[in-house]
Amino acid sequence: MIGYSASAEKADSESVRVHLLMSVFVTNKALVSNKKSQEYNRETLRLEQFLSTVHSISRLKTSSQDFYIQFDDEFSEYEGLVVAWLRNLYPQSHIYEFRLSTYNEWKKASSKIPNDSQLILLQTNFDHPFIAAQSHAFNYFSEDLVNLGERVIGEITHWPEALGNLFSPWGSLKTNTQISHAFIGECKQTIGTCLVSKNLFKEWWVHDFTKGAPIIRPDNPFGPNIFFPVAIYAVPKLELFRHLDGYDLAYIKSPWARGFRPCCNISQKGIFHTNWTHGNLNYSKYSKTVAFDLPLVQSYSETKPFTVTEQFVNLINVACAHRININAIKELYSYYSKLKTNPPVNVYIELIKNRHFLRRLPRLILDRTLGSFLFTIYRSLSFKSNFHHYDSIFWGYISSFGWHRTIPKLMKKFSLGFYSWVARKLSARVRSLMKEIYHNMHFTNQVR
Repeated sequence: MIGYSASAEKADSESVRVHLLMSVFVTNKALVSNKKSQEYNRETLRLEQFLSTVHSISRLKTSSQDFYIQFDDEFSEYEGLVVAWLRNLYPQSHIYEFRLSTYNEWKKASSKIPNDSQLILLQTNFDHPFIAAQSHAFNYFSEDLVNLGERVIGEITHWPEALGNLFSPWGSLKTNTQISHAFIGECKQTIGTCLVSKNLFKEWWVHDFTKGAPIIRPDNPFGPNIFFPVAIYAVPKLELFRHLDGYDLAYIKSPWARGFRPCCNISQKGIFHTNWTHGNLNYSKYSKTVAFDLPLVQSYSETKPFTVTEQFVNLINVACAHRININAIKELYSYYSKLKTNPPVNVYIELIKNRHFLRRLPRLILDRTLGSFLFTIYRSLSFKSNFHHYDSIFWGYISSFGWHRTIPKLMKKFSLGFYSWVARKLSARVRSLMKEIYHNMHFTNQVR
């Protein structure tokens, strides 16, 4: 199957010591409303998403765990059940009944991380589970991060966006690296679910930068974000984690990056787990109101084996869900060829048959033309001024919203504004002429 071949040497789960640090507030309230999230819904949905995330991470055999968990009042009746389940799943873990929300709390939490830890699996989102079909994919990626040094961040979720931005004209992609299982770039900030080296994580809490404002995660919605001197940035060559609600908030509409059901359900009788099914090729045959399993990830179905062509096309469709990049496709093709999974030679023929892939071609063209042109201008100005302080805002806007939506919207607004301006001018001119005509008629009557 596409991924790590069955004959590949399995990575030793203890070769890299990863400390899990989860800090979350489990609630049904959302910071931003996702109107197009999956229609699977129930009162305990968010709690079940949290349980699914925690359960999925248990496959990774982390060396130590700290859980800072706060439950909203609506879940108070399940709190005892969840904590007991959590202690059974992670017998050696430390569980605290609050979420980290101040600088001092984070600083204290960082001091509790075991000294022999090499990486921190930071989870400040309760709905980003580990989804790769094979757990040792995470181990290979972890080993790559350790080999990259002591200041490195692994972008382990939002995989389509991470790949699209890294390979974009304004991305920081580094070529000719000796790293096997990751694409390498640079960054000065990160998001709430990431794999970060211990030394870099501790850097964040040396000086209080919050001025008393709350901070719940690196991309902080309630105050200042975490910024740091340039660090190494790594994106895995396999999707490791995924947002359970999908990526509608990032304007990704491809069914390959859609939301999916929790794998854990809860009731007063207990917590029950059902494995996800990977690689559902028949998404169009299902009603949009049912709970989907994992979408077309690079894996296989236990009930229906897929051809290598189908598997690799699924992989590319996930990778290109945010923006198409030919170089990323080439790199992924080369990567899986080295793993002896024999990707098909007709992958491009299969891709252009897909309407979701074709819909992003205009964005590819605009990225390479207007995007590259603006990048050149912006970069030349930033070297002569302080514009570089706004890099994240400027490129975040371009990468998140995209030319294929922005330009048509701007043109529409311009057209509406232009036509409105013309209409106002014509209306004013007509009124002026009517007044002039009335004045002339009145003057003529007086002369008579």
